[in-house]
Amino acid sequence: MVTIARKFGLFTVTVAVLCGASSLRADVVYNNAVNDLQLRFGAQNGVQIGDQITLGGTSRLLTNFTCEYYGENFSGNEFARIRLFQNDGPLFNGVANAPGTPIFDTGPIAITSTIRSTVGWNWAVSDNVNVPNNFTWTIEFTGIESGEQAGLDLYAPVTVGQSYGDYWQLNGANWVLLQNTNGVTVNFASLAQATVPEPSSLALLALGGILGAFVWNRRRLG
Repeated sequence: MVTIARKFGLFTVTVAVLCGASSLRADVVYNNAVNDLQLRFGAQNGVQIGDQITLGGTSRLLTNFTCEYYGENFSGNEFARIRLFQNDGPLFNGVANAPGTPIFDTGPIAITSTIRSTVGWNWAVSDNVNVPNNFTWTIEFTGIESGEQAGLDLYAPVTVGQSYGDYWQLNGANWVLLQNTNGVTVNFASLAQATVPEPSSLALLALGGILGAFVWNRRRLG
């Protein structure tokens, strides 16, 4: 059962997994870390939840990504795992294509109990993590036992890029698109930075941009 509740406290800690450092200037291509709704989205243990986003600007070689989470009463065996997917999966209810082809997977990241923290990672440019204009990022919390809580902070509106007020959830083998029944905008707090890909990579991203635009139109017309 999903819960959305008021959050308290302003303490921030950064937990990062470093995979290299870029010497190039990175542009902010997605920013939903400004307008804090002071609401928390409760996550279920072992269940992927995700936010489909559209990037701003033109830089598409991802250099770092962070999202904001909370955790309470942790016992020390808790992890978060962040994944990126293309939205080229099956069409859900004639509205939008579900997450499909994997783009990147951090693997399990150890997290600590905190009122508010960020979890993320950096890439080296040589890793070539090219992303399309429109994709879904997901997070899965594990090790959340009875009496423990974990979830994401909600922010809106997005200041760079675009997002929708719904979220993806993996139920067994199938993705479903959900909305909060109380009318709350479910946009998870996150920030992404990227550089401009090499010219040889731009052609590979063109198709992703076309598919992203198609999904956007289906959403707006649906």
